Amino acid sequence: MNKVKKIIFGIVGILLLCFLALLAIKQFYSHDAALEKEMSTEEENIQILTHTFPTTFYVIGDKIDFNASISVYNITGKQLKNIDLSSNKHAMLVVNDLKNTANMNEKQWKEIVTLVKKNSNLNCIYLGTKDLSLLAKIGYYSDDGDIDKNSLSLGMVHEGNEIINSVGSFSTDDKMDDLAAELMNEQVYCLKISNKEN
Repeated sequence: MNKVKKIIFGIVGILLLCFLALLAIKQFYSHDAALEKEMSTEEENIQILTHTFPTTFYVIGDKIDFNASISVYNITGKQLKNIDLSSNKHAMLVVNDLKNTANMNEKQWKEIVTLVKKNSNLNCIYLGTKDLSLLAKIGYYSDDGDIDKNSLSLGMVHEGNEIINSVGSFSTDDKMDDLAAELMNEQVYCLKISNKEN
């Protein structure tokens, strides 16, 4: 009888340990999933731009208030050579001309177009309206009349193996407080598309 009790207690003990192990595994995965669900779009974008696809934002013109975790350099049109285009890094050049303070000339814009065309890890966003006719003239985009009059952004970005123009990620209806988040969204979208297709 003692032997039977030991076997029964052993089986009950093993079942109890298995139950506790399953409970712990379930708790671990449900906690992990809960953390993922609690992450906002901005937090997810920050994670992607700092870890998955490390990205540096280079801003010409007025400063933009990005989250402190994001790598940002404020440069001028004369400092385009300072953009790090190493093959394992990504960059977004933002020409913030919303207050007409970027002061870009045709030569600098041509250099930007060349840089974007030659470097699949560089995207560019122009914020403003003052330079649109110049941008059409030099091939930054094709002026086919498709730009909404409320749009304040025009991108020359890589999506997969193509360079496309993105229009309207920031418009007159948007709040300036949302500008950094919109730019991060644009970059994350382009990076996801490009890395899915490559």
